[in-house]
Amino acid sequence: MPNNRAGIDWSRQAEPYFDRIAESLERRLLPGLRENLVTKQFLTPHDFEHTLRSVDGAAFGPEPVLTQSAWFRYHNRSPDVDGLFFVGAGTHPGGGVPGVLCSARVLERVVPRPARPVALDKRLQVTGDRLQPAEPVSRTTIPITGPTEETNTMPIPTAAP
Repeated sequence: MPNNRAGIDWSRQAEPYFDRIAESLERRLLPGLRENLVTKQFLTPHDFEHTLRSVDGAAFGPEPVLTQSAWFRYHNRSPDVDGLFFVGAGTHPGGGVPGVLCSARVLERVVPRPARPVALDKRLQVTGDRLQPAEPVSRTTIPITGPTEETNTMPIPTAAP
């Protein structure tokens, strides 16, 4: 995967690179792809670095080499800022979907529990360690709604100083 260390001028090379990828997809998997595109949008390493703040514009985090794998990746707890935690492909234990899911599980052990249970929505209640509907809900239908005036938003709890 390209990144900004390659010295590529993405303002000039992004469109031709996109075209090569589209041509390859069309030839191998998706005949007629280019003639059926209605719109196109792509991100370059420049976008990843300057918009998404990814180091060197790397889309997938640190390079998967031994010195940047597993324990050597960024740890889940910030050594500099109390109460700041990290999760995702660029953090311990590693990249890819399994790594992202595992890093979320690691945070369950690392992030301190809030001093009191927190329910973010009045339709939910905390019972012991479980978040449940405040009113009985049919097992066959669960209402799905967007944000309403009844929805409360609260900041994510952090560790006490």
